[in-house]
Amino acid sequence: MNEVENKVSPLETVTRYIFTERHYAKTTGRVKYGAFSPKGGKTSVFRIVSLTSERIWNIGDYVAKESCRTLRARGDLVASDVFDEGLEIESDTRKHPLHANIIGWPSVRAKIKLLAIKLADKAQLHLEP
Repeated sequence: MNEVENKVSPLETVTRYIFTERHYAKTTGRVKYGAFSPKGGKTSVFRIVSLTSERIWNIGDYVAKESCRTLRARGDLVASDVFDEGLEIESDTRKHPLHANIIGWPSVRAKIKLLAIKLADKAQLHLEP
Protein backbone atom coordinates (compact mmCIF):
# COMPACT_ATOMS: atom_id res chain seq x y z
CA MET A 1 0.00 0.00 0.00
CA ASN A 2 1.25 3.46 -0.74
CA GLU A 3 0.81 6.52 1.45
CA VAL A 4 -2.39 7.63 -0.32
CA GLU A 5 -3.99 4.20 0.23
CA ASN A 6 -2.86 4.28 3.87
CA LYS A 7 -4.78 7.49 4.49
CA VAL A 8 -8.17 6.72 6.03
CA SER A 9 -11.04 8.32 4.15
CA PRO A 10 -13.81 10.05 6.13
CA LEU A 11 -16.27 7.77 4.30
CA GLU A 12 -14.61 4.55 5.51
CA THR A 13 -16.07 2.40 8.23
CA VAL A 14 -13.82 1.17 11.02
CA THR A 15 -14.61 -1.34 13.72
CA ARG A 16 -13.54 -1.69 17.32
CA TYR A 17 -13.49 -5.31 18.43
CA ILE A 18 -14.94 -5.82 21.91
CA PHE A 19 -13.64 -8.54 24.22
CA THR A 20 -15.46 -7.81 27.48
CA GLU A 21 -19.16 -7.64 28.28
CA ARG A 22 -18.49 -4.45 30.29
CA HIS A 23 -17.99 -2.58 27.01
CA TYR A 24 -21.45 -3.07 25.55
CA ALA A 25 -25.09 -3.33 26.61
CA LYS A 26 -26.78 -6.27 24.94
CA THR A 27 -30.25 -5.25 26.16
CA THR A 28 -30.08 -1.76 24.65
CA GLY A 29 -27.84 -2.62 21.70
CA ARG A 30 -25.31 0.03 22.60
CA VAL A 31 -21.53 0.25 22.77
CA LYS A 32 -20.22 1.66 26.06
CA TYR A 33 -17.50 4.29 26.21
CA GLY A 34 -14.95 1.92 27.72
CA ALA A 35 -14.72 0.15 24.37
CA PHE A 36 -13.17 3.28 22.84
CA SER A 37 -11.02 4.39 25.78
CA PRO A 38 -7.41 4.60 24.58
CA LYS A 39 -4.53 2.53 25.89
CA GLY A 40 -1.20 4.28 25.61
CA GLY A 41 -2.83 7.14 23.71
CA LYS A 42 -4.28 4.86 21.01
CA THR A 43 -7.48 2.97 20.33
CA SER A 44 -7.06 -0.02 18.03
CA VAL A 45 -9.54 -0.32 15.14
CA PHE A 46 -9.74 -2.15 11.84
CA ARG A 47 -10.68 -0.79 8.44
CA ILE A 48 -13.65 -2.80 7.16
CA VAL A 49 -14.83 -0.96 4.07
CA SER A 50 -16.04 -3.38 1.35
CA LEU A 51 -15.56 -6.46 3.56
CA THR A 52 -18.24 -9.10 4.06
CA SER A 53 -19.61 -9.65 7.54
CA GLU A 54 -17.91 -13.04 7.60
CA ARG A 55 -14.51 -11.50 6.77
CA ILE A 56 -14.96 -8.83 9.46
CA TRP A 57 -15.66 -11.49 12.09
CA ASN A 58 -12.74 -13.60 10.84
CA ILE A 59 -10.41 -10.67 11.49
CA GLY A 60 -11.90 -10.34 14.98
CA ASP A 61 -11.31 -14.04 15.61
CA TYR A 62 -7.68 -13.57 14.52
CA VAL A 63 -7.26 -10.62 16.92
CA ALA A 64 -8.87 -12.59 19.74
CA LYS A 65 -6.57 -15.57 19.17
CA GLU A 66 -3.45 -13.35 18.99
CA SER A 67 -4.36 -11.64 22.27
CA CYS A 68 -5.73 -14.74 24.05
CA ARG A 69 -9.15 -13.16 24.54
CA THR A 70 -12.72 -14.05 23.59
CA LEU A 71 -14.42 -11.94 20.95
CA ARG A 72 -17.82 -10.73 22.21
CA ALA A 73 -18.92 -7.98 19.84
CA ARG A 74 -17.76 -5.09 17.74
CA GLY A 75 -18.63 -1.42 17.35
CA ASP A 76 -18.69 -0.02 13.81
CA LEU A 77 -18.08 3.67 13.23
CA VAL A 78 -17.77 5.91 10.21
CA ALA A 79 -14.31 7.51 10.17
CA SER A 80 -15.85 10.98 9.80
CA ASP A 81 -17.40 10.53 13.27
CA VAL A 82 -13.88 10.16 14.65
CA PHE A 83 -12.55 13.13 12.67
CA ASP A 84 -15.52 15.29 13.74
CA GLU A 85 -14.34 14.92 17.36
CA GLY A 86 -10.87 16.23 16.52
CA LEU A 87 -9.26 12.79 16.56
CA GLU A 88 -7.35 11.09 13.74
CA ILE A 89 -7.09 7.55 12.43
CA GLU A 90 -3.59 6.41 11.60
CA SER A 91 -2.97 3.27 9.56
CA ASP A 92 -0.76 0.80 11.46
CA THR A 93 -0.25 -2.29 9.31
CA ARG A 94 2.62 -3.91 11.21
CA LYS A 95 0.47 -6.70 12.68
CA HIS A 96 -2.41 -6.74 10.16
CA PRO A 97 -2.89 -4.97 6.80
CA LEU A 98 -6.23 -3.44 7.87
CA HIS A 99 -5.23 -2.31 11.36
CA ALA A 100 -5.30 1.35 12.38
CA ASN A 101 -5.32 3.43 15.56
CA ILE A 102 -7.49 6.30 16.70
CA ILE A 103 -4.97 8.89 17.88
CA GLY A 104 -4.86 12.49 19.01
CA TRP A 105 -6.52 11.89 22.36
CA PRO A 106 -6.22 14.76 24.87
CA SER A 107 -4.18 14.32 28.04
CA VAL A 108 -7.01 15.24 30.44
CA ARG A 109 -8.90 12.16 31.66
CA ALA A 110 -12.32 13.90 31.69
CA LYS A 111 -11.88 15.00 28.07
CA ILE A 112 -10.84 11.48 27.03
CA LYS A 113 -13.97 10.06 28.66
CA LEU A 114 -16.20 12.63 26.94
CA LEU A 115 -14.72 11.80 23.51
CA ALA A 116 -15.01 8.05 24.16
CA ILE A 117 -18.68 8.55 25.12
CA LYS A 118 -19.32 10.47 21.89
CA LEU A 119 -17.70 7.74 19.78
CA ALA A 120 -19.59 4.99 21.60
CA ASP A 121 -22.88 6.83 21.07
CA LYS A 122 -22.23 6.92 17.32
CA ALA A 123 -21.03 3.30 17.06
CA GLN A 124 -23.27 0.52 15.82
CA LEU A 125 -23.13 -2.60 17.99
CA HIS A 126 -22.82 -6.02 16.36
CA LEU A 127 -22.84 -9.09 18.60
CA GLU A 128 -20.53 -12.00 17.77
CA PRO A 129 -22.56 -14.55 15.78
